[in-house]
Amino acid sequence: MANIYTDTNVLRYFVTTFAETSLPDDIGDQMVLASLTLLELASQLGTGGAEEAFAALRILRRSHGAQNAGMWLLPWPSDLFRALFNLPTDKNTIAPTLTNLVLNIWNAAKAEDLNDEGKEARAMWDSLKDKLADDFATAVDASGSEEPKKALRREIADLAHVGEINMSDDLLVQSFNAYYVFKNHLIHAALQDHKYKCNFKRRSNDLIDALSLFYLADPRLHLLTSDTGFRHVEGSSQANRVHRAVPACIKDPECATRKLRDILEAAVAAA
Repeated sequence: MANIYTDTNVLRYFVTTFAETSLPDDIGDQMVLASLTLLELASQLGTGGAEEAFAALRILRRSHGAQNAGMWLLPWPSDLFRALFNLPTDKNTIAPTLTNLVLNIWNAAKAEDLNDEGKEARAMWDSLKDKLADDFATAVDASGSEEPKKALRREIADLAHVGEINMSDDLLVQSFNAYYVFKNHLIHAALQDHKYKCNFKRRSNDLIDALSLFYLADPRLHLLTSDTGFRHVEGSSQANRVHRAVPACIKDPECATRKLRDILEAAVAAA
């Protein structure tokens, strides 16, 4: 069975797409939500963009099937790694916080009701972006002396809060290949562009995009995006599970539905 997750922009477009209709159940039931996307949208609930973020979160009722919200919320990337490789749950997991956030969004009548949740999510989101930027700066500085495969091992061990990863470098690269290819493209860009290298925090969206590719370690998952930056996964063994569509298609109910159905049908045919 294949499942589709989206980046944040696609979910925002869905507000227009499904304003007066819903995805057919057979497609909606295959849609899942990345925890990264949930946190990014929730982080805007305490800002001037609260209404837009609230609308994007509420549209999940029309775009993600009728099943319980807990069934379609993907784990945080570190929890996904632990689940895929049969490691015990991290005691510091933020999964309960994210689950409660979904329930509060479901029960809220308006964006203002979620101001406190928005502030908490904003603090978490800013902390994540700062850590990604700091880690990326370290990776760029070490790129001349550290093999890319070893860097991937170190990054995943840090992300998942594990001291040692009991699998080969090649298996890690295979499992997280889209992330590996995309991240190495970003490192190369930083080494070639002094302005890029000096503004890691301003490039945090690129690093979030890279982290979103972590989910492709689960072979059932496919990403739908409108972001042309994801073209940099080309050459990855997982590139065929990164699907791009122009915003005009995503905003059109018929085109969006056809695109999603094509992804699911192709996944079944390839299985």
